[in-house]
Amino acid sequence: MCLATIDQYLATSFYRRWQQWNNIKLAYCLCTASFIFAILHGVPSIIYYNYTDSSIADTLVCRGALPIFITVLFESLAYRNVKQLAYRTVPLVHRELDKQLTSMVLVQIVYIFIAIVSYTVVIIITTNLDLKDKPILAAELQLTEYLGAIIYYSYFAAPFYIYVCVSKRFRQQLIYVFFRIYTNCCRKPAIINNQIAPATDMN
Repeated sequence: MCLATIDQYLATSFYRRWQQWNNIKLAYCLCTASFIFAILHGVPSIIYYNYTDSSIADTLVCRGALPIFITVLFESLAYRNVKQLAYRTVPLVHRELDKQLTSMVLVQIVYIFIAIVSYTVVIIITTNLDLKDKPILAAELQLTEYLGAIIYYSYFAAPFYIYVCVSKRFRQQLIYVFFRIYTNCCRKPAIINNQIAPATDMN
């Protein structure tokens, strides 16, 4: 999501130099690099899972504060750029697409902000309280932590539903794909009777 907001900022930037960074080749390279980094980061965690506890700094910084800071910063910059699109000589179609994409990403940022902040607050509370003599409160906080984790991990599936709700064009394309293309593929072909009469030998 951080890469999507940075890409959105670069796409709506005033400067041609920043817009040149917004291309598909760089997007492939960044996605590949982040995938390799995630694998290299995750393999030691799987191997040494029983030996070390998860660091609170990892949860608060890498999964909490840092993604929120990056997404809010670049989305606010992209939103400012889109607000100033009216004063630039940009084709109307490009301007409308930028506005639509920015509104979709803005709604997604609000959802991610709620999901990440709720999970981070629950983690802070559960790690800083001593709950050995309060089993009921510990159970309630554990339930809250599980619910926060569910909300936190739901934001990976949220963009699809957000785009369906926010974008009229995305809804139209979805309806077209599901009800026009796939229903025509699944429909049984009509049986065409052979209208040619068989040739008979009159001899």
